[in-house]
Amino acid sequence: MYNSFGIFYNAGCGEYSYLCIDNRKYFLSHPDPSFFNTPVQSGSIYDKICSFPSIREDGRGYKCLKSDGEKYFICYEDQQIMGWRLFYIIPYSR
Repeated sequence: MYNSFGIFYNAGCGEYSYLCIDNRKYFLSHPDPSFFNTPVQSGSIYDKICSFPSIREDGRGYKCLKSDGEKYFICYEDQQIMGWRLFYIIPYSR
């Protein structure tokens, strides 16, 4: 199930899914298979997540983000060698 902003979650558990985007800003992992190998839309919450800096040496971080009037907690990890960013999007409303 998707919320109004196109962010996927498992309706039964309220758990949000893990996603992966490569350094070209293409989806490598998304709960909806139709997203595979498609570009991130400019200005989307995913685009904002791609712009987060790697603050720590281990490439991990978290950030609060507001998008389309909703507030989210984002946990992410960069895989330097592969050029991937793995992340979860957790809405504060849950």
